[in-house]
Amino acid sequence: MRRGVRTDMQAYRAALDRTGDVAIGAFARRFDLAALQRNVKAIGTFGNQAHNRAKRIYLRFIPPTVAHLRGNFERNPPMRALGGKLLPILSALAEKAAAESTG
Repeated sequence: MRRGVRTDMQAYRAALDRTGDVAIGAFARRFDLAALQRNVKAIGTFGNQAHNRAKRIYLRFIPPTVAHLRGNFERNPPMRALGGKLLPILSALAEKAAAESTG
């Protein structure tokens, strides 16, 4: 059985902590930066699939992806200015996607 991503990341972070090679804080920041980029890209992909390829099933993935981004911005004070600009737009998009995916 495949372990979840969260479990895999916790194991990786624990291994880094044991070796002392990378500070956990630096690892977490790098991971969150990568997650930010990938989540924004994923939202664009979901929207493209829904609107250009008529695969509306992808709309349901936008609200949880925006929720992941919100948590990312809350965990990372240096990212909050960007979050202040992106989250109002992405939250409105998530609401629209949720309404369209159920209707």
